[in-house]
Amino acid sequence: MGKIIIDCTGDGDVAARAGASYKIGRDHDGAVQPMTLMFKMSNMDYVQNYNNFPALNGNELYFLMKQAVEREGLPDYQFNFTRPCMLRLPGSHTGVCQMTHVRGRNPLDAWDLSKAEIEGRELVYDAVTYFKKYLPQFKDAQLDQTGAHIGIRESRRITGEYEITLKDMLEGARFSDGICICKFGVDIHQPDGNGQEEIIRYPIKPYHISYRSLVPKYIDHLLVAGRCISGCFEAHASYRVTGDCVAMGQAAGTAAALCLDTNRSPRELDGKLVVEQMRKDGALQ
Repeated sequence: MGKIIIDCTGDGDVAARAGASYKIGRDHDGAVQPMTLMFKMSNMDYVQNYNNFPALNGNELYFLMKQAVEREGLPDYQFNFTRPCMLRLPGSHTGVCQMTHVRGRNPLDAWDLSKAEIEGRELVYDAVTYFKKYLPQFKDAQLDQTGAHIGIRESRRITGEYEITLKDMLEGARFSDGICICKFGVDIHQPDGNGQEEIIRYPIKPYHISYRSLVPKYIDHLLVAGRCISGCFEAHASYRVTGDCVAMGQAAGTAAALCLDTNRSPRELDGKLVVEQMRKDGALQ
């Protein structure tokens, strides 16, 4: 057994089994954000349309679908993801699509995850069929692949020595033990309902993640990194993204090494030392 354990499971599995307290989902009902299965398509012919939407960065698909609704007299919307996007790969006719929401499934339950995978693939099939039938730019397109695993936005949030709050984000909080700066908006995909209101974004300022948010309360010799760190429901919807999680992993690894060098536990370690070492390593400016 290692002297310092770092939980990067995303779900806080190690911390939970060690007895750490945690929260899941919204405060009033515990519901979590929906899961999404991404998929990739090729041989699309809508590059010619890109000049009509030069600044949308992936949202061309949404407008093409709106045009199809008007042209074909279709129901206003037939999917559970209000503003789908296709992130085109540079210099190609290939793109990665985000437009599936799987709601009401428990990301910590193996059976529910299996059902979510099936539902996600059904939604992908429906989307590809729709594209090929109603969007001329997709008549010769093909489905290349789906994600290896359905994307989980949210599960456990471990209770740490400091909890990141929405107030921190709105005010652009700064901490002496700030191990990274985050600026991704509070991107809440509503656990229930549909419509444009399903995605809520707050106007935040760049803010620090405190080292203390990586340190579980009452559990020694353990650090967490990734979307399972300590924060409220709204805050989690910002720092859950990949870039921030990478920085947290760097900080957790740095902290673990410093703990071994100084014979301290993560709780005893001064977070400012982590910041200083990360700057020496070129991981922070």
